[in-house]
Amino acid sequence: MSEGSGPGAPTGDGAAAPGPRNRRRRWLIGGIVAAVVVIAAAVFGGIAIGRSAASAPLTLVAAGSAGPNPFTESTQSDPAPAASRAVAEKTAGLRASFPKAEGTGTPVAGGATPGLYGGSGDAQVCDPQKLVTFLGGAPAKAAAWARVLGIAPAKIASYVAGLTPAVLGSDTLVQNHGYRSGAATSFPAILQAGTAVLVDATGFPRVKCNCGNPLTEPQPLSVSSTATTGTRWAGYRAGSVIMVTPGAANGSLPLVDLTTGRVYRQPVGAGASIWAAATWSSSADIGLVDQTDLWTSADGSSWTHAATIQHTLVDGLAWGDGLWVAVAQRDDQSSIRAEVLTSSNLTAWTTAATVDGRLRGVAFGAGRWLAVGDPATGYSDTVGLSGASGQAMVYSSGDATTWTKTATVTTPGLDGFWSVAYGGGRWLTTAYAMYEPKSEVPVYQSTDASNWTVAGTPIADQAQGTVAYGAGTWRIAAATTYPADAATGQPAIDDTLIDSAADGSAWSTSGPESLKKQLPHGLAYGGGRWLAGSEDAELLNQAHSIASTQVTSSDDGTTWRTVGRIDGPLGALAYGSVAAGSAGPPTGSPGPTPPSSPTPAPTATAPVTTPGADAPDCSSAALQRALAAAGLTGTIGSDLVCSGGWAAAGVNHPESQTTSVFQWVNGAWQLRDRTQVCAQDSLPPAVAPAACSSN
Repeated sequence: MSEGSGPGAPTGDGAAAPGPRNRRRRWLIGGIVAAVVVIAAAVFGGIAIGRSAASAPLTLVAAGSAGPNPFTESTQSDPAPAASRAVAEKTAGLRASFPKAEGTGTPVAGGATPGLYGGSGDAQVCDPQKLVTFLGGAPAKAAAWARVLGIAPAKIASYVAGLTPAVLGSDTLVQNHGYRSGAATSFPAILQAGTAVLVDATGFPRVKCNCGNPLTEPQPLSVSSTATTGTRWAGYRAGSVIMVTPGAANGSLPLVDLTTGRVYRQPVGAGASIWAAATWSSSADIGLVDQTDLWTSADGSSWTHAATIQHTLVDGLAWGDGLWVAVAQRDDQSSIRAEVLTSSNLTAWTTAATVDGRLRGVAFGAGRWLAVGDPATGYSDTVGLSGASGQAMVYSSGDATTWTKTATVTTPGLDGFWSVAYGGGRWLTTAYAMYEPKSEVPVYQSTDASNWTVAGTPIADQAQGTVAYGAGTWRIAAATTYPADAATGQPAIDDTLIDSAADGSAWSTSGPESLKKQLPHGLAYGGGRWLAGSEDAELLNQAHSIASTQVTSSDDGTTWRTVGRIDGPLGALAYGSVAAGSAGPPTGSPGPTPPSSPTPAPTATAPVTTPGADAPDCSSAALQRALAAAGLTGTIGSDLVCSGGWAAAGVNHPESQTTSVFQWVNGAWQLRDRTQVCAQDSLPPAVAPAACSSN
């Protein structure tokens, strides 16, 4: 779930931009007005909010408990973030302003009341697709679940797609529905503040995420005079329990950032949780045009090409506030500049800002974006070693468009910051010396994005550390460090190590077998698991056009297994959401590609020979241009075969002939690794013999 941002973003935990007193007053007044309007509408519109009609005891369900008779397994992917003290105080003030139902005294809030629900950009507490998938495999439960909410079982997927993940800000009275003996149960319940729910477009909670139970409007009752069952949690007070009435649906919900207290608008709908990866091709080192390919995956195993960004190499990628943000290198030899790119769907990208220096990592949390890197001094991308920069730079933005340098940090002997993540109320970033054969990974921390200190002891004998946060813990994917090869100057074969720490400073290290002889390039957490992207350390890829990315997964951050590959060496890896159907494979269907395939398995079709916006240009001239763009010599021969977006052609050289394989991507041919594609059996039948049965 996303957390908003905008001009005047808070500067730290509980801190607000100038004018906090006025902002707090506006929030409180806005909540009062919204609540009064809803209650007035209820009275004059004939909605009954009268005396208690329920006689069953109230079941108390703590935030971390599934409660009686869970409908499904938990669909809560991340722990719900706890409200800061400042947010808790504001919520209490807002709750005290709610009008009370006549005859019961229960505070009543409209679903569109600002601050009623919480959210956070660094956690996606609910996985709606997991709920849909579970019910899809349990027809009896699906029928009972749908009946409770008044929909047809066939409409469950579309219904859930319209729900928004959120966190209850107050103890809330609902009618809870479990599943027992083949039928839905129904009982009044109080859900503790901090419970993760899916909210409909009117602001009413409809699903409890950690058990899948559907929720409906409760009968009005006096909480203080009704018997309860279950264990009371610390801070429980009958007078603080509220009930929610549906508000006006207007396409977004006003959520409060649980860390900073800032209210933001969250678009209605869960969207599709999705993995995203950025890989590189070609290289400025050999005078070719740099570009980045964007890939998406529903399961982390099968990957679909989403977009190509020309003339830039993406080094960092993150999602938050309903937006994807990438940071990229753009070295034009006359000046070293970095770009910030934004996208709502991973396919259409806009350059939002350009800053001096190099940006290496980006993350979202505490109501803001943070991008880190190093200044234009230091080593050169095109010349080679020229010494570490010794400084790191940190940029901050509330809207991903206007960026301000919030810190310049001295990093003795290092090249600046290389990755950044947010979690548990603070930022962590890593740094290392790029060309040092014997290095270490220092970890820096900050709670305000301006003041940075070293967190614990630097991790020795490691380099290239990428940090991520998930499930309440920190992880770093780092490489072992060996002395440089005297002849080539390149490092010896590396292994990927996984560092873990609950506090971000006391790190323990493991060396998973599946990550041996792998150079790490990305690490991310989402959907209840970790994903790492790495490159074969025996095929260091200076041309960015040969190697592919190995994708490795772990449920616990300790035991890892290889689950797939992506075409090209990795620049960045992230987890987030897109509107259903706007990028990647359909939600719930990872696509036809086998898990180990680097690209989607194409469908065999009749050869296409007519060029157009979508149809491949199966001419020798078009393939010749692709060959030249890849920096290769030779002439495309007449023995070319084209089918299903793939082509194979003989390439004539003065004294020999080779075969090359091409894929049609976004209106142009791109050269692919023939050995890898053939090994994965991903070519259409018309192309495979020519591609894979020749030299």
